[in-house]
Amino acid sequence: MITCALFFLMAVLWFGLMAALLWSARKVWEGEVGPSRVRVRNSVFNEQMFVDGVLVAQQSGLSFFVDLRAQTPIGGQPVNLHAHIGGWFSVDCTLTADGRPVPLLQLPFDQ
Repeated sequence: MITCALFFLMAVLWFGLMAALLWSARKVWEGEVGPSRVRVRNSVFNEQMFVDGVLVAQQSGLSFFVDLRAQTPIGGQPVNLHAHIGGWFSVDCTLTADGRPVPLLQLPFDQ
């Protein structure tokens, strides 16, 4: 009886910890590339990149590291965007435009 209760308690703690880790992975970053705003959104099973509110790249699934790539016109010129999202214990994002780093600001997660 004690073994069953101990197993149940360990299972509840394990699933609670996993749920908390997945919930904390939900983040949004935003940066400027020329006159455009680039937003990268990470939720538990879906990563998206938007340029001025238009979806330009998306990936679904559960992974520790994700690369989103898109080529989109910004200011009349094609720009190669690359967002790298991931981390083992915390989730962070780096964004480059034509190989140059773009400073990002982390925003509150929007539903």
